[in-house]
Amino acid sequence: MNAITRNLSATVFSAAVVVALAACGERPSDDTGASTTPAQEQKAPAPVSKRTYPSGMFEHAAAGKLKAGGVCALDRINRESVGAVPYAMGDELLFGGWFLPPKGIATSQPLIVLDSGTSQFAHEFKTGGKREDVARRHNRPEARDSGYNVKVVLAGLPAGEYAVWLAQEGPGGFRCDTRKSITVSP
Repeated sequence: MNAITRNLSATVFSAAVVVALAACGERPSDDTGASTTPAQEQKAPAPVSKRTYPSGMFEHAAAGKLKAGGVCALDRINRESVGAVPYAMGDELLFGGWFLPPKGIATSQPLIVLDSGTSQFAHEFKTGGKREDVARRHNRPEARDSGYNVKVVLAGLPAGEYAVWLAQEGPGGFRCDTRKSITVSP
């Protein structure tokens, strides 16, 4: 067999294999030695990428549209009981408490939200503080790390009365009312 006949035979054979595989619903390999099966091609859903929030306090109207859920508490502001103490714009506050999503939903990028009734302002925070009391009270072992402390600078929001709630967006997103409020003066 001469070289032209050999190359033509190889080309025809390769084309026949590709057509046969296509007819069976299979795909030819990519010549890397790795072949895939239809089961391998059906990949698990890509992990949800984390949302990027602005640093500091930011206006966040979408948080007001979340459904009620989870359990949470605001125990202290600046290491003192939450009361009717007014705070001034620009003050730095240390909010502390605990945050627990509904069962079956993991904590992911929680937000502390100050809601004036017409506008919502948010600030991202992290959980991880030890709260054995919360785990026992709610009979949920994962609540052992539900505590939070977050420093928030009261900048960029108008003076007024604000309900304080905690929220989480994404799959199973929700908001939890702490039943506490603060007053921000000019």
